[in-house]
Amino acid sequence: MLTRLRVRMPDRPGTLGRIAAALGAADVDIRQVRALDVGSGRAVVDVLVALPATMLPGAAARMLTGIPGVRLDGCWQTSDSLELELGLEALAETLATPQRALPVLVEATPRVVAAHWSIALAVPSGRAVRASWRAPRLAPSPLTDVRPHTSTAADGTRLAVVPLGQDHALLTGRRNAPPFHQSELRSLTTLARAAARLIDLTGATRPARPSLSLVGTDDR
Repeated sequence: MLTRLRVRMPDRPGTLGRIAAALGAADVDIRQVRALDVGSGRAVVDVLVALPATMLPGAAARMLTGIPGVRLDGCWQTSDSLELELGLEALAETLATPQRALPVLVEATPRVVAAHWSIALAVPSGRAVRASWRAPRLAPSPLTDVRPHTSTAADGTRLAVVPLGQDHALLTGRRNAPPFHQSELRSLTTLARAAARLIDLTGATRPARPSLSLVGTDDR
């Protein structure tokens, strides 16, 4: 299991090096650094790390607090890196087996944006037509706004919604993590738009366990 650190930092030479030095001094292995946003002298980056067996994610986060200008937005566990390659793999599989495009997309989406689950919903009924592993059970509720947007559920789960063709939407969630960044939302939108052309929406749903209310605060 890997840990993702979302860091806000000054966009100037040496800052990323100080972050790497602080983590390396504690035997934290940096696997990937991805810039989400750069501008006006600031940057937002995701740093994917492998922690020593005895270290908790919070300990790695505290190592960065003493670096001038650096702020941690959040840290959460994830299982994958290289989001672009994962998205391309999902599209390649849907092209090879278009009849399985929907389950492939739903299972791949959490990995592409370091989330925990994903659900394809019918519009406007809000009925779940396909759910990934670990997805919560949703009570159907009207879903009218399928424009790409993010929000936060009442229990703190971070949510992202993007359109999936004309009659469906893709809902993705993650727990104990910062809100989805606009660059992640764009990646989701692009992936869903490409896959929607191939999806056969007659696939069976996968039952899920905990319940989740979609009523929450819009992150826009």
